[in-house]
Amino acid sequence: MQFKGWHLGCVYFYLGLLIIKALSVCFTEKDYSNEITIASNRYCDSSSFRLYVCFRCHYQQAKVQPNEARIDFFANRGEAFDNKREYVKLMCFNQRPTSASALRDVEEGEHVLFVRAMVVNTDLPADNMREAIVRLDVNLEGGKRYSLNQIRDNSDMKIWLQESDSGIPVSKVVTTRVEYPKSVGDLRLEQCKEGTV
Repeated sequence: MQFKGWHLGCVYFYLGLLIIKALSVCFTEKDYSNEITIASNRYCDSSSFRLYVCFRCHYQQAKVQPNEARIDFFANRGEAFDNKREYVKLMCFNQRPTSASALRDVEEGEHVLFVRAMVVNTDLPADNMREAIVRLDVNLEGGKRYSLNQIRDNSDMKIWLQESDSGIPVSKVVTTRVEYPKSVGDLRLEQCKEGTV
């Protein structure tokens, strides 16, 4: 009986290792389907965020409906020893401001997108975020995936939307500066009402 118990323990041990390996593949931060690398911010150690990342990896693979286009956000954890995190995402959902970083399926056709870019230094307290809001005018084809993208040089940033598979820009490249947020009253709500997402 002791041998059988030991044997059963080994089976459970190796089964556990296999499950951990499978989960680590799911939770890896490599991009899937040649899309932008997923990054973590200071909240990314939570299990709920990691589960969300896993869900996002699979959602990216899901087929886009022929009459819809999928827009993905941009996230970058930075180079080694660089604690700045960069994000570019849609500012609005249901024509109201949202703080969520999420994939969005939208109707094909012409759209006015308001995009929020952020740079966060994780070495500093919470109130160190710099941001910029830009408008992108685009015409999206149904059944396609699109990704927000950016290039930053200190406070100067270029932002655009591109086809995920080919990398071809589908919007103008907008040049802006990321700055500490200012009080703007109802401006963000008004921008979202002007937008189409």
